[in-house]
Amino acid sequence: MAEADQDYYFPDGVDPPGLDEPNRHAGQHPRVQKVNYHPLLDGTPCDRAGQYLPPDTPPPPNPSPLLDDYGPYESRAAFELAEFLYSHEQMSGAKIDELLAIMASMYDKNPLFHSHKNLYDTIDTTTHGDSPWKSFSVTYSGEMPDDPPLWMTAEYNVWYRDPKVVLEHQLANPDFKGEIDYAAKVVIDEDGHQEVCDLMSGQWAFNQSDIIAKDADTHGAMFMPVVLGSDKTMVSVATGHTEYYPLYISLGNIHNNVCQAHCDAVTILAFLAIPKTDEAHKNDPAFR
Repeated sequence: MAEADQDYYFPDGVDPPGLDEPNRHAGQHPRVQKVNYHPLLDGTPCDRAGQYLPPDTPPPPNPSPLLDDYGPYESRAAFELAEFLYSHEQMSGAKIDELLAIMASMYDKNPLFHSHKNLYDTIDTTTHGDSPWKSFSVTYSGEMPDDPPLWMTAEYNVWYRDPKVVLEHQLANPDFKGEIDYAAKVVIDEDGHQEVCDLMSGQWAFNQSDIIAKDADTHGAMFMPVVLGSDKTMVSVATGHTEYYPLYISLGNIHNNVCQAHCDAVTILAFLAIPKTDEAHKNDPAFR
Protein backbone atom coordinates (compact mmCIF):
# COMPACT_ATOMS: atom_id res chain seq x y z
CA MET A 1 0.00 0.00 0.00
CA ALA A 2 1.20 3.51 -0.76
CA GLU A 3 0.65 6.03 1.97
CA ALA A 4 -1.23 9.25 1.17
CA ASP A 5 -1.84 12.31 3.31
CA GLN A 6 -3.09 11.94 6.88
CA ASP A 7 -2.87 8.13 7.09
CA TYR A 8 -5.20 7.50 4.16
CA TYR A 9 -4.14 4.73 1.81
CA PHE A 10 -4.49 4.03 -1.86
CA PRO A 11 -3.75 0.71 -3.64
CA ASP A 12 -0.25 0.21 -5.00
CA GLY A 13 0.25 1.77 -8.40
CA VAL A 14 -2.78 4.07 -8.06
CA ASP A 15 -2.11 7.78 -7.70
CA PRO A 16 -4.56 9.81 -5.63
CA PRO A 17 -6.89 11.82 -7.89
CA GLY A 18 -6.32 15.56 -8.15
CA LEU A 19 -8.22 18.43 -6.65
CA ASP A 20 -11.97 18.64 -7.40
CA GLU A 21 -12.03 16.66 -10.62
CA PRO A 22 -14.93 17.75 -12.86
CA ASN A 23 -17.15 14.71 -12.37
CA ARG A 24 -16.98 14.85 -8.57
CA HIS A 25 -18.78 18.13 -7.77
CA ALA A 26 -17.06 18.29 -4.39
CA GLY A 27 -18.72 21.49 -3.24
CA GLN A 28 -17.08 24.40 -1.48
CA HIS A 29 -14.18 23.97 0.96
CA PRO A 30 -12.91 27.54 1.49
CA ARG A 31 -9.59 26.62 3.14
CA VAL A 32 -8.87 23.49 1.13
CA GLN A 33 -5.48 22.95 -0.45
CA LYS A 34 -6.11 19.43 -1.75
CA VAL A 35 -8.98 16.93 -2.04
CA ASN A 36 -8.16 13.29 -2.76
CA TYR A 37 -11.01 11.03 -3.83
CA HIS A 38 -11.26 7.27 -3.60
CA PRO A 39 -9.62 5.97 -6.81
CA LEU A 40 -11.92 2.99 -7.40
CA LEU A 41 -15.37 3.78 -5.97
CA ASP A 42 -15.42 7.17 -7.65
CA GLY A 43 -19.00 7.58 -8.86
CA THR A 44 -18.16 7.51 -12.56
CA PRO A 45 -21.12 8.96 -14.52
CA CYS A 46 -23.12 6.40 -16.48
CA ASP A 47 -26.48 6.08 -18.22
CA ARG A 48 -29.51 4.22 -16.90
CA ALA A 49 -28.17 0.98 -18.35
CA GLY A 50 -24.92 1.33 -16.41
CA GLN A 51 -22.80 2.18 -19.44
CA TYR A 52 -20.07 4.72 -18.67
CA LEU A 53 -20.44 8.10 -20.39
CA PRO A 54 -17.68 10.05 -22.16
CA PRO A 55 -16.02 12.76 -20.05
CA ASP A 56 -17.96 16.03 -19.70
CA THR A 57 -21.22 14.48 -20.93
CA PRO A 58 -24.02 16.77 -19.69
CA PRO A 59 -26.80 15.22 -17.61
CA PRO A 60 -30.16 14.58 -19.30
CA PRO A 61 -32.64 17.46 -18.94
CA ASN A 62 -35.03 17.31 -16.03
CA PRO A 63 -38.65 16.70 -17.09
CA SER A 64 -40.45 19.99 -16.55
CA PRO A 65 -44.18 20.05 -15.79
CA LEU A 66 -46.36 22.58 -17.56
CA LEU A 67 -46.15 25.95 -15.83
CA ASP A 68 -49.94 26.22 -15.52
CA ASP A 69 -50.54 22.58 -14.46
CA TYR A 70 -51.27 22.40 -10.73
CA GLY A 71 -53.19 19.13 -10.84
CA PRO A 72 -54.75 17.67 -8.79
CA TYR A 73 -55.28 21.21 -7.42
CA GLU A 74 -57.68 23.39 -9.41
CA SER A 75 -55.33 26.39 -9.34
CA ARG A 76 -52.09 27.77 -7.99
CA ALA A 77 -54.05 29.43 -5.17
CA ALA A 78 -55.46 26.05 -4.13
CA PHE A 79 -52.00 24.49 -4.09
CA GLU A 80 -50.52 27.36 -2.05
CA LEU A 81 -53.41 27.24 0.43
CA ALA A 82 -52.95 23.49 0.89
CA GLU A 83 -49.20 23.90 1.35
CA PHE A 84 -49.73 26.72 3.87
CA LEU A 85 -52.35 24.91 5.98
CA TYR A 86 -50.81 21.44 5.88
CA SER A 87 -47.04 21.99 5.71
CA HIS A 88 -46.35 25.42 7.16
CA GLU A 89 -49.05 25.89 9.81
CA GLN A 90 -49.92 22.19 10.31
CA MET A 91 -53.41 23.36 11.21
CA SER A 92 -55.87 20.94 12.81
CA GLY A 93 -58.82 19.63 10.82
CA ALA A 94 -61.33 21.52 12.94
CA LYS A 95 -59.54 24.84 12.44
CA ILE A 96 -59.21 24.19 8.69
CA ASP A 97 -62.99 23.67 8.49
CA GLU A 98 -63.57 26.91 10.41
CA LEU A 99 -61.24 28.88 8.12
CA LEU A 100 -62.79 27.42 4.96
CA ALA A 101 -66.27 28.35 6.22
CA ILE A 102 -65.12 31.93 6.80
CA MET A 103 -63.55 32.10 3.33
CA ALA A 104 -66.74 30.72 1.74
CA SER A 105 -68.87 33.39 3.44
CA MET A 106 -66.56 36.15 2.17
CA TYR A 107 -66.66 35.25 -1.53
CA ASP A 108 -69.59 34.61 -3.82
CA LYS A 109 -68.13 31.44 -5.33
CA ASN A 110 -67.24 27.88 -4.41
CA PRO A 111 -64.41 27.59 -1.86
CA LEU A 112 -61.05 26.16 -2.91
CA PHE A 113 -61.75 23.20 -0.59
CA HIS A 114 -65.07 22.16 0.95
CA SER A 115 -63.59 20.68 4.14
CA HIS A 116 -60.38 19.45 5.71
CA LYS A 117 -61.21 15.97 4.37
CA ASN A 118 -61.45 17.36 0.84
CA LEU A 119 -58.08 19.08 1.40
CA TYR A 120 -56.44 15.86 2.68
CA ASP A 121 -57.90 13.79 -0.18
CA THR A 122 -56.46 16.25 -2.71
CA ILE A 123 -53.04 16.12 -1.07
CA ASP A 124 -53.14 12.32 -1.06
CA THR A 125 -53.70 12.25 -4.84
CA THR A 126 -50.63 14.41 -5.52
CA THR A 127 -48.25 12.34 -7.67
CA HIS A 128 -45.41 14.75 -8.53
CA GLY A 129 -42.30 13.37 -6.80
CA ASP A 130 -44.52 10.80 -5.18
CA SER A 131 -43.31 8.35 -2.57
CA PRO A 132 -46.56 6.80 -1.27
CA TRP A 133 -47.10 5.87 2.36
CA LYS A 134 -47.65 2.25 3.30
CA SER A 135 -48.32 0.53 6.61
CA PHE A 136 -48.11 -2.76 8.44
CA SER A 137 -49.26 -3.92 11.87
CA VAL A 138 -47.26 -5.53 14.66
CA THR A 139 -48.33 -7.22 17.88
CA TYR A 140 -46.54 -8.70 20.86
CA SER A 141 -45.53 -12.30 20.09
CA GLY A 142 -43.93 -13.35 23.36
CA GLU A 143 -45.26 -15.49 26.19
CA MET A 144 -48.65 -14.38 27.51
CA PRO A 145 -49.56 -14.37 31.22
CA ASP A 146 -53.03 -15.47 32.37
CA ASP A 147 -54.19 -11.87 32.61
CA PRO A 148 -52.15 -10.00 29.96
CA PRO A 149 -51.93 -6.19 30.13
CA LEU A 150 -53.54 -4.28 27.28
CA TRP A 151 -50.25 -3.47 25.56
CA MET A 152 -49.64 -7.19 24.94
CA THR A 153 -52.91 -7.63 23.07
CA ALA A 154 -52.95 -4.30 21.24
CA GLU A 155 -52.12 -3.93 17.55
CA TYR A 156 -49.69 -1.20 16.47
CA ASN A 157 -49.52 0.36 13.02
CA VAL A 158 -46.20 1.39 11.51
CA TRP A 159 -46.39 3.88 8.64
CA TYR A 160 -43.46 4.07 6.23
CA ARG A 161 -42.29 4.94 2.73
CA ASP A 162 -39.98 3.02 0.43
CA PRO A 163 -36.49 4.20 1.49
CA LYS A 164 -35.05 3.49 -1.97
CA VAL A 165 -37.58 5.82 -3.60
CA VAL A 166 -37.01 8.53 -0.98
CA LEU A 167 -33.23 8.39 -1.48
CA GLU A 168 -33.60 8.40 -5.27
CA HIS A 169 -35.58 11.64 -4.95
CA GLN A 170 -32.85 13.16 -2.79
CA LEU A 171 -30.13 12.10 -5.22
CA ALA A 172 -32.05 13.49 -8.21
CA ASN A 173 -32.81 16.84 -6.56
CA PRO A 174 -31.25 19.54 -8.79
CA ASP A 175 -31.07 21.90 -5.78
CA PHE A 176 -28.20 19.76 -4.43
CA LYS A 177 -25.92 20.36 -7.41
CA GLY A 178 -22.41 20.98 -6.07
CA GLU A 179 -23.47 19.82 -2.60
CA ILE A 180 -23.08 16.05 -3.04
CA ASP A 181 -19.95 13.89 -2.84
CA TYR A 182 -19.85 11.04 -5.35
CA ALA A 183 -16.87 9.40 -3.67
CA ALA A 184 -15.18 9.21 -0.28
CA LYS A 185 -12.61 11.99 0.04
CA VAL A 186 -9.62 13.18 2.03
CA VAL A 187 -9.68 16.95 2.55
CA ILE A 188 -6.42 18.74 3.42
CA ASP A 189 -6.64 22.43 4.41
CA GLU A 190 -4.11 25.15 3.62
CA ASP A 191 -2.23 24.41 6.86
CA GLY A 192 -1.74 20.77 5.87
CA HIS A 193 -4.30 19.47 8.36
CA GLN A 194 -6.99 16.95 7.56
CA GLU A 195 -10.43 18.53 7.57
CA VAL A 196 -13.43 16.35 8.43
CA CYS A 197 -16.31 18.42 7.13
CA ASP A 198 -18.89 15.91 5.89
CA LEU A 199 -19.62 12.22 6.33
CA MET A 200 -17.75 11.37 3.13
CA SER A 201 -14.58 13.09 4.39
CA GLY A 202 -14.25 10.75 7.39
CA GLN A 203 -12.03 7.68 7.62
CA TRP A 204 -15.07 5.38 7.93
CA ALA A 205 -16.36 6.28 4.45
CA PHE A 206 -12.95 5.67 2.92
CA ASN A 207 -12.58 2.33 4.74
CA GLN A 208 -16.01 1.16 3.62
CA SER A 209 -15.17 2.10 0.04
CA ASP A 210 -11.97 0.03 0.30
CA ILE A 211 -13.97 -2.99 1.48
CA ILE A 212 -16.53 -2.68 -1.32
CA ALA A 213 -13.82 -2.09 -3.94
CA LYS A 214 -12.34 -5.54 -3.27
CA ASP A 215 -15.03 -6.69 -5.71
CA ALA A 216 -13.78 -5.47 -9.11
CA ASP A 217 -17.37 -5.33 -10.42
CA THR A 218 -18.04 -2.38 -8.11
CA HIS A 219 -15.27 -0.17 -9.52
CA GLY A 220 -16.73 3.11 -10.77
CA ALA A 221 -19.78 2.76 -8.54
CA MET A 222 -20.92 5.33 -5.99
CA PHE A 223 -20.82 4.55 -2.27
CA MET A 224 -24.10 5.81 -0.76
CA PRO A 225 -24.27 5.63 3.05
CA VAL A 226 -27.71 6.05 4.63
CA VAL A 227 -28.25 8.14 7.76
CA LEU A 228 -31.27 7.40 9.97
CA GLY A 229 -32.37 9.22 13.09
CA SER A 230 -35.28 10.30 15.26
CA ASP A 231 -35.54 13.54 17.21
CA LYS A 232 -38.00 11.93 19.65
CA THR A 233 -40.68 14.45 18.77
CA MET A 234 -43.91 12.55 19.33
CA VAL A 235 -46.69 12.91 16.75
CA SER A 236 -50.19 12.30 18.09
CA VAL A 237 -53.10 10.99 16.05
CA ALA A 238 -56.56 11.76 17.35
CA THR A 239 -58.13 8.45 16.34
CA GLY A 240 -57.17 5.98 19.03
CA HIS A 241 -54.82 8.56 20.59
CA THR A 242 -51.87 6.79 19.00
CA GLU A 243 -48.47 8.43 19.39
CA TYR A 244 -45.56 7.97 17.01
CA TYR A 245 -41.86 8.70 16.80
CA PRO A 246 -40.95 10.11 13.37
CA LEU A 247 -37.99 8.36 11.73
CA TYR A 248 -35.85 10.49 9.39
CA ILE A 249 -33.61 9.44 6.51
CA SER A 250 -30.86 11.27 4.67
CA LEU A 251 -28.30 10.43 1.99
CA GLY A 252 -24.86 10.51 3.60
CA ASN A 253 -23.31 12.00 0.45
CA ILE A 254 -25.12 15.33 0.91
CA HIS A 255 -23.01 18.01 2.56
CA ASN A 256 -23.63 18.87 6.21
CA ASN A 257 -24.59 22.47 5.55
CA VAL A 258 -27.49 21.31 3.37
CA CYS A 259 -28.68 18.69 5.87
CA GLN A 260 -28.54 21.22 8.70
CA ALA A 261 -30.78 23.51 6.67
CA HIS A 262 -32.94 20.47 5.75
CA CYS A 263 -33.81 21.69 2.20
CA ASP A 264 -35.44 18.27 1.57
CA ALA A 265 -32.13 16.58 2.43
CA VAL A 266 -33.73 15.15 5.59
CA THR A 267 -37.00 13.33 4.88
CA ILE A 268 -39.53 11.62 7.14
CA LEU A 269 -39.30 7.93 6.32
CA ALA A 270 -41.61 6.35 8.89
CA PHE A 271 -43.80 6.86 11.93
CA LEU A 272 -43.04 4.30 14.63
CA ALA A 273 -45.94 3.57 16.98
CA ILE A 274 -45.26 4.02 20.71
CA PRO A 275 -46.79 1.30 22.92
CA LYS A 276 -48.46 2.56 26.10
CA THR A 277 -49.08 0.86 29.41
CA ASP A 278 -50.06 1.72 32.99
CA GLU A 279 -47.82 2.46 35.97
CA ALA A 280 -47.94 -1.16 37.15
CA HIS A 281 -46.34 -2.50 33.97
CA LYS A 282 -44.16 0.33 32.62
CA ASN A 283 -40.96 -1.13 34.12
CA ASP A 284 -41.61 -4.75 33.08
CA PRO A 285 -38.65 -6.09 31.05
CA ALA A 286 -41.09 -7.56 28.52
CA PHE A 287 -42.69 -4.16 27.93
CA ARG A 288 -39.36 -2.38 27.61
